[in-house]
Amino acid sequence: MDISAVLEDVFGGFISIWTLELYSSGGVTIRMHQFIIAAAVLILGLYISKKISVHAVEQLMKTEVMTPSVGATLRRFLGWSLNLFFFLFALSIAGIPLTFFTVIGGGLAIGIGFGAQNTINNIISGIILLFEKPIRTGDILELNGGMEGRVVQIGRRVVRVRRVDGVDMIVPTSFFLDQIVINWTIYDNAVRSSLSVGVAYGSDVLLVRRYLEQILRDNDKVLMSPSAEVLFTDFGDNSLDFTLMFWTKVRRPIDRRRVESDLRFAICTLFQKEGITIAFPQRDIHFDTPLEVRLNRSKAT
Repeated sequence: MDISAVLEDVFGGFISIWTLELYSSGGVTIRMHQFIIAAAVLILGLYISKKISVHAVEQLMKTEVMTPSVGATLRRFLGWSLNLFFFLFALSIAGIPLTFFTVIGGGLAIGIGFGAQNTINNIISGIILLFEKPIRTGDILELNGGMEGRVVQIGRRVVRVRRVDGVDMIVPTSFFLDQIVINWTIYDNAVRSSLSVGVAYGSDVLLVRRYLEQILRDNDKVLMSPSAEVLFTDFGDNSLDFTLMFWTKVRRPIDRRRVESDLRFAICTLFQKEGITIAFPQRDIHFDTPLEVRLNRSKAT
């Protein structure tokens, strides 16, 4: 057997397979070798894009120029961009023009545009939140209806907010751009609170103010700066009304309520001790004309 002839046959068979025409239409011809090289480039490109995106974000995280949530979004965005580049590069190697996908891509774009409108809106909103940072992980928020919670996680499409009762709310990211949201801790953890108390008419108002100021000073959760204030706010229907204005640090939504509760306990205890009456709703009845009252005593038989 002639070995050279066998090798020639094998090589010829390999060449025929390597140059095999897989697809031909409309001036587009795809051969086996183009497909294999394009597939290899795409697989290698996906691997390289993952490594580059992870390494780049890790280096930026070491410099502390971005938060973990922003880093995760940047890693995904960089990965998608590199994947798209290698995909288009693989198409060019395979000899497939982009116009080949024009009709199919146009139909898919219309369908996806209607079906995924909200999803795309939320993804874009999530990117805006992560870069502009109107809310951050750990922030204390007040949503519609006075509902309070702490931001646990900021994702691409949703934000997870944990309420005071421990229930996690999954809120679309677009909500935070379309609705009014109160962020108690956007700059720092210091928030101002107010507390109202009414005392009975006839109480020594200067003494009441001194006691309330003392209660604020004695509570270590009340910040010294900005300073707290006690205001004589109104002559109410049934009480002399005072308002305590103070600042406190909060890390959880319940912290502010706990400080308010501690102050109420202290006010109630001190006022009872000093004989100051905390007012409550009451009505006094006055008669314009005197009433004649007769007392009849029956004689014992």
